[in-house]
Amino acid sequence: MDKNLTTNKNLTTNNNLFVTVLSVITLGLVAFNTFGGSNITKALEKVEAMKVGGEENYAIVKKIYDSPAFKASQKQSLEAAQQQMEGAAPTDASAPTDTTAPADTATGTAPADTTTAPTANKTLTDDQITAIKKMGYWEGKKDSAKVLFLEYSDLQCPFCKRHHDSATVETLMKKYDGKMALSFRNFPLSFHQYANAGANATLCAADQGEANYWKFIDSVFTKTLSSEQILYDVAKELGLNEAKFKTCMTDNKFATQWNAEMSEGQSLFGVSGTPGNVMINTETKEYVVVAGAYPASEFEKTLDVWTK
Repeated sequence: MDKNLTTNKNLTTNNNLFVTVLSVITLGLVAFNTFGGSNITKALEKVEAMKVGGEENYAIVKKIYDSPAFKASQKQSLEAAQQQMEGAAPTDASAPTDTTAPADTATGTAPADTTTAPTANKTLTDDQITAIKKMGYWEGKKDSAKVLFLEYSDLQCPFCKRHHDSATVETLMKKYDGKMALSFRNFPLSFHQYANAGANATLCAADQGEANYWKFIDSVFTKTLSSEQILYDVAKELGLNEAKFKTCMTDNKFATQWNAEMSEGQSLFGVSGTPGNVMINTETKEYVVVAGAYPASEFEKTLDVWTK
């Protein structure tokens, strides 16, 4: 084994042990303070300062903890987590729901503050737009549409289901008929147990006819993807060849394709959670990323201008 690697490993182990010892000391001091100790606050703060590398760093940490922005972000993250676990609807139906994304381990917040308003300042090249049109399945006339709408989604994501059930994208497709083309891009999140299977299943369904792609997605979203069996049940309901579908699922036949869709979302648009919505103006080449389940009116602010 590389000597440097061994040294680094030992250092990491020692650091972890040091933090553990400090934590035990902290707990002891808290207990002592609770049961009659005095003048403990300074001792506790010294221990906490040691954990973060000194009193100067600890002063910075305290400022962060005391800041209204930090408190608000923590509250927002906790409320979003509670809603996801309980499957509850947001308290304000007109406000965007947070996207489903793993928490940032440093701050405890979802990446990129997924409930901020959408912005558009970046553009794509002609080659990138051509590649986008070639990938995936589409509703609408992608080659003549003024707007390309990419919906990066996860069949097990509760916010994606809510986004789908609200018919937001369906409403937009009707309003901008002939001017907008839609592509549902698979973006299965690693912490959703059946998301990968769900992504593969959509493409296995499409392998038996493109129309089955959209039917399959719609059908799964009317349910809750709580087991892989649901995917097989939907395939049967749609009249797909069950043996062919099973083989496709067992072989994970389309893993390369749905991974390419994920990579596109991450590398081109910075998508990190679902639903991740991207609107592309095919004339100016600019795009807008809308991270979250916003109502149709939020998208219309951009689309009304682009489709005049």
